[in-house]
Amino acid sequence: GERAERATAPAQRNDTMANDAQKKRNAKTSSLLFFFGLSLAVINAVYLLCHFFLFSEASESFWKDLGIHSLLSVVLLYQILTCARHGYDFQYYFDAMVVNLLVQTLSLYSDNAWYLFLAIPAFIVFKVGGFLVRYLRGSSGPAEEVDPLEKARLEKAQSKKQRKEDRLRARGAIMAH
Repeated sequence: GERAERATAPAQRNDTMANDAQKKRNAKTSSLLFFFGLSLAVINAVYLLCHFFLFSEASESFWKDLGIHSLLSVVLLYQILTCARHGYDFQYYFDAMVVNLLVQTLSLYSDNAWYLFLAIPAFIVFKVGGFLVRYLRGSSGPAEEVDPLEKARLEKAQSKKQRKEDRLRARGAIMAH
């Protein structure tokens, strides 16, 4: 009776915690869907209105651009929502979505807005290059700098350990006499 209740209590607590985490992820996913859905709707509406009312044209390149932006937005939104639903980091997808929306908006003013998409491969090269440099340095390079907060924490722990050892030695010396 009582043992079985005590054994199932931690399992029920873990289930409750897992359900709470899932509820938080679902709430985050819903707010992301609303934010990006609204952003996409507003930017696409402005894009369409500007082309039809200001430029009075809907060339083949306009429809191609709109299709590319829309397809990219849908794919990125799907990835963001999937990552959020499962609790994964989606920052890179978010950044790519922002760049896409920015390029779409700026393409109303300039045909050169597409060059902003080069920021994505440039960032990848920057990140991969950093990893490669650290990897190639390996053990032959200088030791990595320790974070000052981490260093202070380690020193404090070492000092505490030393004081404890000193107290134990002192007690042992007193008991020996």
